[in-house]
Amino acid sequence: MSRVLCITGMHRSGTSLVASWLGACGLVTDNGKSFGPDVGNQYGHFEDAELANLQSKEILRQITRSKGWIVTNESALGQVSDMFLSEANNQVENRNAKYDSWAWKDPRSTLFLEEWDKIIPELKYLLLWRPCVEVVMSLVDRAGKTEKDVYKIGLLNAIRTWATYNRKLIAFQESHKEKCVMLQISSIIESDKNAFEALETLLGYELQYKPIAELFNKEVFKSRPPSFLLKTLCTLLSTDDIEQRLRANSWSFDAYEGVR
Repeated sequence: MSRVLCITGMHRSGTSLVASWLGACGLVTDNGKSFGPDVGNQYGHFEDAELANLQSKEILRQITRSKGWIVTNESALGQVSDMFLSEANNQVENRNAKYDSWAWKDPRSTLFLEEWDKIIPELKYLLLWRPCVEVVMSLVDRAGKTEKDVYKIGLLNAIRTWATYNRKLIAFQESHKEKCVMLQISSIIESDKNAFEALETLLGYELQYKPIAELFNKEVFKSRPPSFLLKTLCTLLSTDDIEQRLRANSWSFDAYEGVR
């Protein structure tokens, strides 16, 4: 039985960075087909293109905008189609036949965690998050740098989408704690060796550590003060409450050191 890891979290939360890092450490992450660089992702997306396209099409079946990534309400998506389940099973069987250990990264997987858990009962999850104001500013900055409609988003929809994805993460993690490692992206950047050892042990992978600092520009994750409007909207939409739950559910390196 192959060991499989799902790397997911809200867009602009460091999922591409972590997928590129674990790939550099020896983990198969794209099955040979991935999306290349684009605006906002100068090093590439490091997504398994087939699985990302599958999930995008399933969202677009019900929400016809943004290539299936802007989802402002948890109830917007209904039951998944038989086509999705059949194709997902086929893709998993294909990868299991080729690899003893493999992973995929796609933020959209956050919206299908319960479905993936049924498709791959032994699946493990690396759930990544980043504070709302940082994600929203990153999304708006990206939107301002391109003419592509797929990336266009305003403050309100960005906040609502952040909330939707992170509520999904919390709900899944709280009901599947034994399968999940939830981490704030900054904790991996600041303590990548601890994160590597924890993931290697808890997920049962044998990888070769490489410093994450070699793989990205730190300016990308440099925080800056949010605008008054952004802070006000975040307060009105109760994002602080979501962040408190994310922090409370995040995995502790201190706890790991105590039991290793």
